[in-house]
Parts: sequence; structure tokens; C-alpha cells
Amino acid sequence: FGATNEYAQQSGIQINPGTNAEVYNNIVDTGTGYGIFAGGRGGSHFYNNIIRNALQGGIICADYDPLDASGFIFSNNTILNCNDYGIYMLSQRTTTNQFVNNIIVAGGITYNASYTHVRLNSASVKWTESNNIKTSNIADLKFVNSSTKDFRLLTGSPAIDAGKNMTSNGITFDLDDNPRPKGSAFDIGAYEFQTGGPTSNAGSDKNITLPTNSVIINGSGTSSTGITGYLWTKKSGGTATLTNET
Repeated sequence: FGATNEYAQQSGIQINPGTNAEVYNNIVDTGTGYGIFAGGRGGSHFYNNIIRNALQGGIICADYDPLDASGFIFSNNTILNCNDYGIYMLSQRTTTNQFVNNIIVAGGITYNASYTHVRLNSASVKWTESNNIKTSNIADLKFVNSSTKDFRLLTGSPAIDAGKNMTSNGITFDLDDNPRPKGSAFDIGAYEFQTGGPTSNAGSDKNITLPTNSVIINGSGTSSTGITGYLWTKKSGGTATLTNET
């Protein structure tokens, strides 16, 4: 995202003035701006999002007129390898802002010891923060496979059952649309740990340079109860024909 590097128009997701938004179940990956520019009136909610490799920072948040002072909610987001900070909070007029159940892994090309996981612009920001994991070591999280961008949780992850219950705020599912909570409590981050659930992996990213117009993808999957069938489908992009997808 932000490939043309246009100032103030280069965020992966941008909420503009006059808007309250429900922003959920997105993967925002690699760009020149912020992963999410959380503008709008002040009452937007952001949950179950993965944000990674954003050159200006993971999330920046500010309120604009006409004001909704109820406050922003950031819950169960996974923020990885973004420059300088995980979230930068500018809004000072909102009365209750919640930052709960989020994972922030420090990183980015300008990462140094002064990296700020959470930056508040002023002491007057009304900020409630709990049940987050902040680290500079992605291995701490015990993701399924961070090198292939699978940020689901493995057994033993410190994120499992370590979150705050957010169902009263309308958060009842994860990035895979699995119900929350799965275990004794909410998990932290975009995914709920699935005991014995099936997993799938389409393999590493592939690039095609015309006139080549086909590519072989070696997918794989696991299931504790065995795999009796499978179906690969195209989720986005231009027209394509799949062969041997079942």
C-alpha cells in the first residue's frame, strides 16, 4: 500500500473525518504509510487485524469534528515489524479509549532501542490499556510460522487464554471467524487458538513475469483427525484458473 508515496494518502486503511467505523478482520501488509490511519469522529472500533511492515508506524489515531467523544477501541490486533511505534495516539478529546488484547512485536527498518510500542501524544489522552503483549522477539509469541505469515498460535503461546473478555464490545469472533473465547478466556492477538483444528498453507509467495502465465503452488495441511478432502480457492486478485484444487 502507499506505492506512490502520496503524503496523507498512503495508509493501508484510512478512516476520514465524519466517520465512525468498525474495522475488523483485515491483513494490512507492507507499505510506505501507517498500517491504519484511525481518524474519524472518535468512536471507531478496530479488532482482529494484522498489521505488518508499515514504514510510518502500525496505527496512528486522531479525532476530527463532528466529535464522538465515546472513544476508540483497539482490541485483538497483531502488529508486527512496523517502524518506530506500534500505535501513536493523538486523540485528546475522547473520554474513554481502550487498548486491549493486542500483540505488538517491535521492528521495522529504523528499529532501535527507543522503539515505542505505545506512544501517547499527551498526558491528557484518556487511555485504558490491559492484557497486551509487547516484545521485540517474535519467537516469544509461538506463532505457527511467522516466516510464512501464519500468525495463529501454537500450544504454549503466552497469548492463549491471557486476554480480557470483550464480548460486551461486540467482539465475539477472530480473524478466521472462529468464536471467541475458545478456551477459558479470550486469547491475545488476531487469532483464537484452535485445539486440534485443521491448518492449511499454500506455500511461499510466487511471482510471475509475463509471458509466463502459470505457476505451481505446493500447498499442505494438517488435521488431528485426518484429512479426508480439501478444496483450494482463489480469495482475491484477477481472473485465474485453478487445476488440481481438490
